[in-house]
Amino acid sequence: MHKAIVLFSGGLDSVIVCKLLQKNGWEVTALFIDTGFIGREINGKMEQKVRNIADREGIRLKALDVRNCYFQKVLLHPRFGYGKGANPCIDCRIFMINKAKEWKEKIGADIIATGEVLGQRPMTQNKNTFRLMEKQTGIRILRPLSEKLLNEDSEDWCLDIQGRGMKRQMELKEKLNIKSYIPHSGGCILTEEVFSRRFRELLKNEENIELSDVILLEAGRHFRLPSGTKVVLARDERECKYLQGFCNRYTCFFPVERPGTIAVAKKIKTGDGKIIASLIAHYSKKRRIRVKYCLEGKEHIEEGEPFSQNISLLMI
Repeated sequence: MHKAIVLFSGGLDSVIVCKLLQKNGWEVTALFIDTGFIGREINGKMEQKVRNIADREGIRLKALDVRNCYFQKVLLHPRFGYGKGANPCIDCRIFMINKAKEWKEKIGADIIATGEVLGQRPMTQNKNTFRLMEKQTGIRILRPLSEKLLNEDSEDWCLDIQGRGMKRQMELKEKLNIKSYIPHSGGCILTEEVFSRRFRELLKNEENIELSDVILLEAGRHFRLPSGTKVVLARDERECKYLQGFCNRYTCFFPVERPGTIAVAKKIKTGDGKIIASLIAHYSKKRRIRVKYCLEGKEHIEEGEPFSQNISLLMI
C-alpha cells in the first residue's frame, strides 16, 4: 500500500483530502504542524482540537510542536516577507513542506499532499506560488482538490476545484460522510489587524524579541511608555489570571487593595512605576490606588491616580 503524508489543519479541505486518499487505497498519516499561531489561537491551543477531529474521522495523526523553531526561523526573518498583517505566508508554507519532507523520509511515504485549493487564498494558493514552493523545497506536492487544473496527468479521482466558494467541498462532505471538522481552521492570528499592528510596533521598538513577547500580543491593553518600556494591562478577570503566568519573565504590578486590574512590563526604567500605577488606577476606576511590584528581589510600592494625560498617545 502506498503511503501519503497530508498537511493537516483539521479544516474541511484537509479532512476531505485524507478521506479521498484513504478511499483510493492510500495509507494516510495526517501531519499537524503546530506553529503556535494556527486557527486564530496562540501558544499551542489547537493540537487537541485537531487530534479530536482526526480521531472522530479515523485518520492517523502525527503532531509536531515547532513553535520555537518557527518563531526564530520564519516569523522574525521571513525571506519572502509578510502579507498585509504579520503573516509570512509563503515562508510558512515552505517551512511546513520541509517539515513534512523530513517526516516523509522517516516513515518512507511516497507523497506529500495538501488541502490547498487553487485561488482560495491570493498570496499562497496560485500557480506561481505553488511552483515557488516546490522549487524551494525540491519536492512535488499533490493537491488533490485542484490537481486536475495543475497537472495534465492527474489521477482520475483528483478534482478541479478552484476559488473561495465551498459548495463542492460541502457536497464532498456529505458524499464522504465527514461528520467532524474545524470551520475556518485555515485562519491565522498573524493576519488579524490588532495583533499585526502590535507585532509591527514590537519589531520597530525592541531588540532581542522572545516568543513570550509575541504571545503577549494576543491579550490585554498595550502601551508604550515615554521611556520605551512596554506595558500590558489585563482587561478582565480571565486576563488577570493569564498575565500572572508571565510573572517569572516580566515585572508584575498588582493593586495592594483588591479588586483592580494587573499589569506586566518588561525592563522597566526610572519613573515607569508611577505611570504604570496611574494606568492601573485609570482602568480599575479608582481615584487613587497603591500598586506593588518586585524588582531585583525587592518589593516596591507606588501610588497612582487615574491617568490625566491623553492615554491614547501611549496605547498600541
